[in-house]
Amino acid sequence: MSSALDSAWRAVQESPDDVSRLEVLADLLLQEGDSFGELVRLELEQERSGGDALSSTIEQRRSGITSTLRHELAAGDWRRGFVLATTGTGAPTLERCLEHPAFRLLRELGWTFGPADGLARIHQVLTSLPRTVRKLTLSGTDLEDGTLQWLSALTGLEHLETDLPFNLEGAKAEGLRSLQFHTDGLDPASLESVWFPRLIQLELFVQPWPERWPTSFLSGTRSPALKRLFLKGALMPHHLEDLASSGLLRGIEELTLDVQHLSQFDEILSDTADRFDHLKRFRRPVPR
Repeated sequence: MSSALDSAWRAVQESPDDVSRLEVLADLLLQEGDSFGELVRLELEQERSGGDALSSTIEQRRSGITSTLRHELAAGDWRRGFVLATTGTGAPTLERCLEHPAFRLLRELGWTFGPADGLARIHQVLTSLPRTVRKLTLSGTDLEDGTLQWLSALTGLEHLETDLPFNLEGAKAEGLRSLQFHTDGLDPASLESVWFPRLIQLELFVQPWPERWPTSFLSGTRSPALKRLFLKGALMPHHLEDLASSGLLRGIEELTLDVQHLSQFDEILSDTADRFDHLKRFRRPVPR
């Protein structure tokens, strides 16, 4: 890849909605014999004309890409020659997709991994995701034991929903707004050093750990913008006591405790009722 083309790719990834940058990229791709530049140019031309005269040609080019990748894509997934959103299964298919230039401006991804993928391969393919990704929905079935490193390279990530075993220790995400973390093996100690300054909504699957919540997490300083907290699974009484007296609780507006009910919870909530009065929405544990 020439230095000019490399610079053009960086410019487009920094500002993917800038048509002039896309035009420069398309021209450079064609100069280097990459037919993908023709698809980008055709889609930009159709967008300017407002007609559908090029639709058949564009569809043929898109079909050629999906056939090569062995991955189905809906018409709504495309824009200006690039795939903005897609869903699928398996690390091999995702690897093929990410190797194609059409996926270098990907915004949304929903993907499921299985036991044949392996954590090492899952980690490798996730580190190949472009920095343009804003929303990720990732799940796994019957995966091997172990953890995955946090997606630190995805600096533009805003929404993450996952049950993959990510290690949150030291995780930092400046732009993350919503985190739905449904991992069974969440280590509460890993919340001690997270840094999510713009996180508004947090959903955790919790278990009856003997350990207490980390002090820095309860203080609210690790996620100072948090407004909505959802806890699912099973809490211990001391976890609810800690939460009731925390700075974290004082900062949020909505609290949902969709957890297994214990008789001790009723007494704790009765004794600390005034600490929950400021909440705009509060769903407490109920017997089932």
